[in-house]
Amino acid sequence: MVQHPEAPVLLVTFNRPDYTRQVFEQIRKARIARLYVFNDGPRAGNTEDATARTAIRALLQEIDWPCELQVLFPEKNLGCAVGVSSAISWIFQHEERAIILEDDTVPSPAFFTYCREMLERYKNDTRVWMVSGNNYNEEYELPASYTFSRSAIHIWGWATWKRCWNHYDISLDAWQPFSEAGGFSNLFGSKIEIDFWTQRYQRLYAERDIVTRKTWDYQYVLSLQVNGGLCIVPGKNLVTNIGHTGTHTGGVHSFHNRPVDDAFLTSRHPDFILANAGYDSHHVRSFWKRKKPVTTRINNKLKKILSR
Repeated sequence: MVQHPEAPVLLVTFNRPDYTRQVFEQIRKARIARLYVFNDGPRAGNTEDATARTAIRALLQEIDWPCELQVLFPEKNLGCAVGVSSAISWIFQHEERAIILEDDTVPSPAFFTYCREMLERYKNDTRVWMVSGNNYNEEYELPASYTFSRSAIHIWGWATWKRCWNHYDISLDAWQPFSEAGGFSNLFGSKIEIDFWTQRYQRLYAERDIVTRKTWDYQYVLSLQVNGGLCIVPGKNLVTNIGHTGTHTGGVHSFHNRPVDDAFLTSRHPDFILANAGYDSHHVRSFWKRKKPVTTRINNKLKKILSR
């Protein structure tokens, strides 16, 4: 088997040491040589956050393999948008490539090998911006071991390069000129895809206070899309999200606790480095536009009514 260069891992944590341990155990099994750990600061007056931080510090004392550990534990709570994006910016102050895991994204052993291979193979290909560990449409048959996408851009276990993260725009300043220039009608051929992405960014752009935003990832996705970037999607799902409880979660969904492939290998590469339009269209219809359970829709409706 070809050995690809090591890639450092960034582990982003907050106040869920029980989840963090499950991710940590997979990092331990992979014997990651360079590990960066970010822990967002406790919220003001929240003793549970402070207790969780202590538990995460203790967990890192269990590193029992050769590992260069770097930690960033800010005293002030930065929140989801600023916190996670700051953590990623931090690792790219020191590294040219990185694998990124949050405290509820549990990878299969094959995930690390796959990421290292993709990071090396496409390190100088400016068309490729991201390596995702997620595949929520395994029923869609791929001709190769992975494909390229502009819609299946998922960050529950992923990797990228400094050259791409340098374009990150937390304020979404590119949205207005991009929209005025035709927006997603220049990227997608179907109305369902165009409308889906347009509506997402119109809503997010309206939330001009970046500190209170509950998401950091759509900002990166927009950077990828406006620059014509591609995301690598594996033929099998390689990371499972266990985070159905926490600050920014809304209960158990169909994309939680999905099975992973422990033995995944890239036996065949795609013939062309192009977005797979068929896969993207299928993914938008079956994943992004899937109907939520009736109880979830009722709860969301009630929340909107009560917030008025």
